[in-house]
Order: sequence, then structure tokens, then C-alpha cells
Amino acid sequence: MVGVEIRLKGVVKKRRHFTLRIDELRIGERLVLVAGPNGSGKSTLLSIMAGVLHPNRGSVEYRTDEGVLSVEEAWSRLRLGFLLDSVEPPDATVEELIGLTCLDSCDDIVDGLGLRKVLHERYTALSAGYRRRVKLALVYARRPMVALIDEPFNGIDYESLWAIREFIAGQAAEGGVVTVVASHIDPGLGFQRVIVLRDGRIVYDGGPDESPLPRMCPPRGG
Repeated sequence: MVGVEIRLKGVVKKRRHFTLRIDELRIGERLVLVAGPNGSGKSTLLSIMAGVLHPNRGSVEYRTDEGVLSVEEAWSRLRLGFLLDSVEPPDATVEELIGLTCLDSCDDIVDGLGLRKVLHERYTALSAGYRRRVKLALVYARRPMVALIDEPFNGIDYESLWAIREFIAGQAAEGGVVTVVASHIDPGLGFQRVIVLRDGRIVYDGGPDESPLPRMCPPRGG
């Protein structure tokens, strides 16, 4: 597995109700939480890391053992995976959707997210929890080296929340995927680092034990 570090420097992104300002940020840990209240800049930050949004100024790059990559290069070279809460896949069966992005056998992803029993159901017919599981499966079907996951726990049932927590934690620990999760709470994934945003600025960057966020209990294996 290639070592990866995401670097942002002098990033400014003006939004309607706030301005995101990141003087300097380096992320290379396996499991990082970006937290904060609604409108704090979490989704904006991940979208900039993914190249979906472009900053008004500043730079974003991916540093690896083999050199420096632009965001565009990271999509192909690192198989960058991005789940944006507000974006929905086309309406098709779960099996068809996973088949569109799966690079090889994805049985481990299907089983890890508990999707086998809904493979032949259409995406729009699923509950919110299962739709979120499918969206996560589409990210990991690319076998990413870096996964950016925006609000995976919003508005879903507890069973789905638990399944998603354990899956993400397993991919980071066993698959070595550099994983950045945006959430308004600490879902108890055993994060190595917590970054808290408020009004577009970083107000905390450190370990989970000192974090001001309430934390759920860890996954079964954690």
C-alpha cells in the first residue's frame, strides 16, 4: 500500500453564509474525523479535497511515496473515493449499480455492508439506511487508497449505522485506506485524529480523547 498524505495550504473558499479558511492541513492517518455543526464547512472541505469544489485560492495535493499528485491525478492513481451526502446514484438495481464501479469481485463489500438480500431491488425502493449502504459500497467498489466520506450517519436506522461504522473501521484498519469522515458527531470509530470546524475555521485538531465532541461506543471489533 502506497503511503498517502493529503496537503492543503492557504485554502480559501467563499460560500454563501461563511468562508472556509485553511492555513495549512496535512492528513495521512488511517482514520480521521472532520466534525462540527451544520454549516461549519465539513462538506465543503471534503469537496475541495475531492476536487468537486475548487478553492478561490490555495492548493490541494496528494503526496505519495512515488511523488506529488494533483487532485485530478489522485482520482485515477489512488482510485480516490468520495461519498457526498447530497448526491444520489441513478435509479437501477443494487447489483447493477455496484457492477458499474466494481473493479474486481465485490462480494466482500456486498457482505460487509449487508447488501446481498437487496441486490435485486431498485435503489429508489430502499430505505434511507440501505441507500446509504449502497452509496458507500459504490465508493469502496473502486478499491480506493483514499476515501472521503461525507455524513454517512445522517438520518438512518441504528442497524445501518452500526453496519456502516464497522465496515468503515474495517476498511481503514485491514485495507489500509486513508479515510476522512465528515460528521456532526463522533460515531466512535476509533479515530486517530479529530478536526473540528466552526464557521469555516479549524477550532480543534488533535486526539479523540481531548476532543470536545460526545462519542458513541466503539464498533464491536474496536
